[in-house]
Amino acid sequence: MPHGCPVGRGKRDVGSWRDLPKATEDDWTSLDAGSRAIIDKHPKLEKANTARHPGTLGMGNHFLEVRLDQEDRVWSMLHSGSRGVGNVTGTYFIERAKADMRRYFVNLPDEDLAYFPEGTANFDDYVEAVEWVQTFAMMNRRVMMGHAIDAIRKVIEMRLEKLHRVWEGQSREHPRGFDGASGPGNAVSIHVVHENVTEVFVGFGRQGVSSEAGAAGAVREASAYLAGAHPVGSHLADRLLLPLALGAGGRFVTGPLAEHTKTNIDVIRAFLDVSALVVPAQEGGAVRVVIAK
Repeated sequence: MPHGCPVGRGKRDVGSWRDLPKATEDDWTSLDAGSRAIIDKHPKLEKANTARHPGTLGMGNHFLEVRLDQEDRVWSMLHSGSRGVGNVTGTYFIERAKADMRRYFVNLPDEDLAYFPEGTANFDDYVEAVEWVQTFAMMNRRVMMGHAIDAIRKVIEMRLEKLHRVWEGQSREHPRGFDGASGPGNAVSIHVVHENVTEVFVGFGRQGVSSEAGAAGAVREASAYLAGAHPVGSHLADRLLLPLALGAGGRFVTGPLAEHTKTNIDVIRAFLDVSALVVPAQEGGAVRVVIAK
């Protein structure tokens, strides 16, 4: 996306395309007929060189930013104009309006108040040219915003691919992106599917932490679960305790108990008339949890 950098064709046209991309050439084709119709009547407007400007930001205070709002939503903000053709067109018709005022002996307190009377050829040509310039400016912004969104999407896909390489050999599916999601950062969800249980491991991005680091935690948990060869993961173990205690009881094998799970067992023992036993089940730290009435 050229922006006053050395890709330009010269000092007067810095920031334009030197070699016009095919997609940009196609965008210009849709506007070329309207431009030629105006230039045929007003040849001086040809110097605007608009054919090399679609999809370029311009110079001066034009910018494209990636911003974060109060709710941690990401926005792309673009400020750009009509890339010279608007200024050239406006200046050209202002001078013609001043000339008309002199020709018709219209005395104004300031010559910058010059105008075209409605119904005159200059009035119709000016309206036609301004509408074309506005169409061009909108197309230009649309093209640039499309490039910006594509660039953001490529970064997300690159990070998802990096996560896949971390998880390679343990997952049968490539990570997928989700359209329309909002939040403070990236999120990864790993599903390990067995015949009778599906374990879910998640990692959430947050400010100050890279996407890779956020995903690595979920990968470590999933890897530990797969290496342990026990059917119930640590998160599911914590959530099974109360339903079993309130129901008919039951048992399951899980990995080393998390501190929260140990506390949950102590609370159940204190408030419910059940026994909760935790006994070693196999090597590697796995335990059998038995809830009985």
